[in-house]
Amino acid sequence: MSHTRAWKRFLDIRPEELALVHAHADVLAGSADILAQRFYAFLLSHPETTAVFRDFDERHLRRLTEKQAEHYRRMLLSPMDGKRESELEHIGTVHHQWGVSPIWVVGAYRLYIEHLETQMDGLPDLPSADRRTLRQALIKRVLYDMTVQLAAYEKAQHAEENERMAVARVLLDTTSHMSSVGAPEEVFAQVCDRLVAASPSLHAVWFAVIPAGAMELVPAHVAGKKRLVPHRITLTEQDPLQQAIRSGRPAVVDPHAANAPGWCQGQSPAASVGIFPFGMGDEVRGVGVVYADQSDYFARIDLSPFGAFAYLGDLLMELKREAQSDPLTGLPNRKAFSEHLEPAISRSRRHDRLLVVGLLDLDDFKPVNDRYGHSVGDALLQEVGQRLRAGLRANDLAARLGGDEFSFLLEDMQSLDALETAMQRIGTAVFTPFTLPDGTTIEVKGSVGVTVYPFDEGESDELLRHADQAMYVVKREKSRRKRFWGCWRCHAATDMAGGPRFRLAEQAIAWFQPVLSLQKRRIVAVEALARIVENGQVLTPDQFLPLLSMEERRELSRIMLTQGLQLLERLDQKGFPLDLSFNVDPDFMVGHDCASCFTGTVTTSAIDPQRVTMELLETGDFLSLATAQQKLTDLKATGAKIALDDVGSAYSSLLRLKHLPIDEIKLDQGFIRDLPEAPENLAFVQSIRSLAQGLRVRLVVEGVETEDILDAMAALGVDLVQGYAIARPMPAHALVTWMRGWRPEPLPHPDLPRTLLGAYAAHVRRRPLMEYMMQQDLALVLSSALSDCPLVSYVQSRGWNDHPVIEGHRRFMEGMRRLWAENDTTPDQYLAAAEHELANLIREELANESRQVRSKQEKREMV
Repeated sequence: MSHTRAWKRFLDIRPEELALVHAHADVLAGSADILAQRFYAFLLSHPETTAVFRDFDERHLRRLTEKQAEHYRRMLLSPMDGKRESELEHIGTVHHQWGVSPIWVVGAYRLYIEHLETQMDGLPDLPSADRRTLRQALIKRVLYDMTVQLAAYEKAQHAEENERMAVARVLLDTTSHMSSVGAPEEVFAQVCDRLVAASPSLHAVWFAVIPAGAMELVPAHVAGKKRLVPHRITLTEQDPLQQAIRSGRPAVVDPHAANAPGWCQGQSPAASVGIFPFGMGDEVRGVGVVYADQSDYFARIDLSPFGAFAYLGDLLMELKREAQSDPLTGLPNRKAFSEHLEPAISRSRRHDRLLVVGLLDLDDFKPVNDRYGHSVGDALLQEVGQRLRAGLRANDLAARLGGDEFSFLLEDMQSLDALETAMQRIGTAVFTPFTLPDGTTIEVKGSVGVTVYPFDEGESDELLRHADQAMYVVKREKSRRKRFWGCWRCHAATDMAGGPRFRLAEQAIAWFQPVLSLQKRRIVAVEALARIVENGQVLTPDQFLPLLSMEERRELSRIMLTQGLQLLERLDQKGFPLDLSFNVDPDFMVGHDCASCFTGTVTTSAIDPQRVTMELLETGDFLSLATAQQKLTDLKATGAKIALDDVGSAYSSLLRLKHLPIDEIKLDQGFIRDLPEAPENLAFVQSIRSLAQGLRVRLVVEGVETEDILDAMAALGVDLVQGYAIARPMPAHALVTWMRGWRPEPLPHPDLPRTLLGAYAAHVRRRPLMEYMMQQDLALVLSSALSDCPLVSYVQSRGWNDHPVIEGHRRFMEGMRRLWAENDTTPDQYLAAAEHELANLIREELANESRQVRSKQEKREMV
């Protein structure tokens, strides 16, 4: 039974009564405006009701009066149906939201009855029986209006209480299970999830933890509609979020107000946003933010339940502080340090700065405990912790990992030169004599290992491990070392007693590998590759680079450039004008004026700087550093060309290519050397070639080590190639001799592949053209596909007319047809499967060819 029928039944409203009301509704509805004015005059005559309307201006009150008159008319003229009931329920809900008491509603309806009595005097000809019936019907109609409104009022009141209880229950349940919770962040995340699940009025709830002094906030967990919440919020002094965090007081924001902060402005369907800060003093703070669907939500539900959220936050943050503090020194402990490291890495990447991760271990601490007792040892550890903290900047972090081992983070380092300065400051602060209460002096010494992100591109645990490795190398050499610290990747370079292991000026020598242009069919450049000669042996970079310090790697780059320029001058004299490329370590660019160094070296030779290319190997997020990109721009200004080496080894480098001032990209050898085992990589090579063309930069493909791969590169249309198939690296004098004897024949031709891998590469290169042609004339392409395809032509030329590759190609063409045919619902899946099958067939045949070659070689060796 509907509510409307229920009201009629319980109020005993009969059809004839309703008919009588409707028959005289026009007279009864007269003077509705006068009634409405009396209605609001009645409400404004009582102090408790006047308070509801104190913020209403005259225009607003006039509008309310007009609505009240309309309500009175509709009471008499509208049928008692579901639509009318919905209107009355809305009025009752609004009365509850405005704080209108039910008593006031009943008192106001008394005016309706008095007014109706007056209006009935305007019906003098109405029979007395009908007058009694009409009076009863009008009273019932007024009671109906009033009852529906009051029922809606009560329903809204219950909903509000249920909402308040739901919020409180979430926080109460969380608090009562504190003994079983994990990290505070996990608890906050659970609270956010439970609040959204418990209340349909809450569209999103999130929290964040903010280090002291931070002006940027990253939501740690978002429950509900994640699209409402930005990934990052920059705080300003005028932002209510920042003001609430600083003051420790909750705030409510209207996201649709003109002055709403940008992070929540216009975020429909949210109508109000509550901000609830928590945390301790000037240390790490937190904030919970709640998005509600009603503008007065927090006024009705009250801030008290959410205040419990803030109280819970205070409690959890205090527990976290205690759990993450070293009880002896008061410094953060190992757990806290680990939690700080990951965000520090993100900040380093975002702010384009270097991050130093360091470990400090005291030397010979055990004898102090043995000789003076543990109380003295504890006092010494406390002093070391204080000194380490004092030796750092305000935004750096010092921690005690346990025992006599400490750690630190140095953020926002602009260069490696700044690292030297920071380590001197730490050494001065920490390693000064320690005086016991009895006046005895103890020498304090220690070993420090550091690693630098993004040069060290490891994850957080790897950074710690690398710093630990560097520290132990320094500690192992403590009796002979010249300094107390070492850096990962360069820590073994220095003989702690006798200085550098290698005499680079005497031992470093450049070997050169030619770069071939397949289009020009001649050698166009050489790459200078570093070698070190020691005890008659030639060491390759993987044998000596880990043993070189940062300064030595810079010196090695200078030597390679100098020897390369000397070679170019000799080749020029012999009629072989070539370009030169050489490798530059990333830290060379960040820590020093690389442009001036380059200019100073090149100007001493007769070589035009435009013939020289610096190859930069991306390390981690190095290329995202603004300082690094500025260095690249400075280098370009000298006339030098810039190449990005090993492209494809890091997807991030591909995303940044268009923003870098580079002239050349060199494809990672890993994609080339394995082509016979992974021919599907040809599609990636083709994509990189297209990318290079789009960026208007040169592409050099390294790792071209076999005739098959050389043939494939020619078939793909690659111009510049480098690898054993052209020549192995060789000393300068050998290169001059090699150049005299080198001839361009027999080089592969791009339109006439000589190997199966080359034929498949021609097929890969032809695929985009086939798609274009199919859009123009599908039938023509299909009819000529087999006869024109270089892959099919190659297979048939070998006498393999029934080879599985031909059938695989046929299925591939069917996939292409389906891609452009109408009414085919799964073309992409079919084509992808066909392409995969064809690549597998090529791989199997290449493997078979390889086995046959090995078998022939073994037979020759046996003979």
